[in-house]
Amino acid sequence: MEINVQETNIGAFLALPVEKVYYPTINRLQTELRLDLEHLPHAIRWTQSHRLHLTLFFLVRHSADEIKRIIYCIKHIKLSTKYEKITISCNQVQLFPEHRPTVVALTGNASQALIRLREHIADCLKKAHISPDLSHETNGFLPHVTLGRLEEATDLKAQPVAMNLIFNQLVLFKSELSDSPRSPY
Repeated sequence: MEINVQETNIGAFLALPVEKVYYPTINRLQTELRLDLEHLPHAIRWTQSHRLHLTLFFLVRHSADEIKRIIYCIKHIKLSTKYEKITISCNQVQLFPEHRPTVVALTGNASQALIRLREHIADCLKKAHISPDLSHETNGFLPHVTLGRLEEATDLKAQPVAMNLIFNQLVLFKSELSDSPRSPY
């Protein structure tokens, strides 16, 4: 997608899209959760498969020139993780963040390769003079895949799962609040 230079205050985020091979497993998990929660007074907007991702950094609002700098920097990053698998070992479904939950998330332990990738990207953003929005990381980075967004409060208790996700792609997405697919840059 080309960037419209006239556009200003572009919201974006860097993320690892969930591969299609995991869609059936995650869809079954969402269906089970939907059935478990149907008796509660809640409203959850479940994430469509093509929108599943693990966000590394929110980039709030930036100009088209700043977005171009991010793209340039990310394209030229030298990663030591090139031959390592970027993974997350998911061990639970929980409400996130803990203090004021807004999502139902699949959470777990990041691989060292995922941690290094995030550090490389942080260095890259710093070189590009881009400050990511870390306001939601009150207790540090918690790698997660959003399964659904809460529209009302619910009392979902953390539930154990066992799922390993491998990521093969890093994408800069334009933030969109509608149900249309995200726009990769």
